[in-house]
Amino acid sequence: MINSVIFDFNGTLVQDTHLHNLAWQGFFKKYGLAVPDEKAMFHLHGKTNKDILSLFFTPEMPAAEMLELSREKEDLYRRLFIERQVGFIQGAVAL
Repeated sequence: MINSVIFDFNGTLVQDTHLHNLAWQGFFKKYGLAVPDEKAMFHLHGKTNKDILSLFFTPEMPAAEMLELSREKEDLYRRLFIERQVGFIQGAVAL
């Protein structure tokens, strides 16, 4: 008997990669960093915020600053997600 199931959210229950890309692009612009093109953005997928921030800033960034910047990017993503009213993929709710 199955008591519970765990689903991955991003790219599984919702198609939201484009929103992460937009959030990163807005974040990069805010900090005066070069905004990666689509091909380069593809290579950021699947990496943690820490990994991405280390690439664009410095790997030696203090943990508190890393956390603050990561939260800022995720706040951008969540705002976009809500504004665009992203829904679940077809069949997710029924499942």
